[in-house]
Amino acid sequence: MKGKRFRKSFKSSTEAELWEKKILYLGVASEKEVHMWNLREASDRCFKVEWAGKRSEKTNIINIQALLEYFGEKTLLEDITTEKLDYFILDYCRDIKGNTGATINRKIACLSKIMRFALSRDKLSKLPKFPRQKESNGRIRYLSHEEEHEITKYFSNNTDILDFIIVAMDTGLRVSELLRLTQRDITNGMVTVWENKADLPRSIPMTDRVRKILNRRSCNPVFPFKSTYIRGFFGHMRNDLIGLSDVTPHVLRHTFASRLAQLGIPIINIQELMGHKTIQMTMRYSHLSPKNREIDISLLSESVA
Repeated sequence: MKGKRFRKSFKSSTEAELWEKKILYLGVASEKEVHMWNLREASDRCFKVEWAGKRSEKTNIINIQALLEYFGEKTLLEDITTEKLDYFILDYCRDIKGNTGATINRKIACLSKIMRFALSRDKLSKLPKFPRQKESNGRIRYLSHEEEHEITKYFSNNTDILDFIIVAMDTGLRVSELLRLTQRDITNGMVTVWENKADLPRSIPMTDRVRKILNRRSCNPVFPFKSTYIRGFFGHMRNDLIGLSDVTPHVLRHTFASRLAQLGIPIINIQELMGHKTIQMTMRYSHLSPKNREIDISLLSESVA
């Protein structure tokens, strides 16, 4: 290399290839130990520094497990190329797991974070290109008032679930936010969320029925059960009620935002109440207020007449 000859023996071809990668990475043949991270080492270190104890912890554990399952724990980061990422997307994410574009992008973003973390620690020489998938907004599923009546009637004998459903529909809180709700978060007719995905604390005024429910529920937290408890009952409901097979707990949050849009509430206000980090996320609901657009156009017509 560079006019110099080096002789070194190895016990296996794998060790020889690893040594070669180290030498190419350094640009010189050095006996100094340079340890190139494999996927397990890099993901473990990155997780401890960047994600452990944070709200994204659980999601990134799932994404890391998917990466390790496909690429293998001992695969060197140097060996994860753009071409291999293409196969990961096509073969694993789409064909085997049936992931949507948004889900695939979350997994690729996780790997990108891990590899950039390794690059900043000199455990990787270069980054591949990270393919981004097109994300479809899709149809927003929300409940009509008739569907709401059907669901609340179905759960009329289960006060916990019924209370949860009504509070979720009238506040737009995420399942995780509702399950963290405590008595001190309920003051002056407002429900306050201090920790959320956008890192933006927000307060939501209570409707009359939410106020009655929260005044009655004196336990701490207000809903003392796990998300699996909620999802289990929703699963039974989907099996028993015709036409509601696509209703999940998150639909309650969509219902809150959709009804606000239908009432003509400005999008910027809905963004604040929903706790969206960007207005683009809230714009998904803007098409639900067509009458307001008609009024806007009629006013424009009058102004130029």
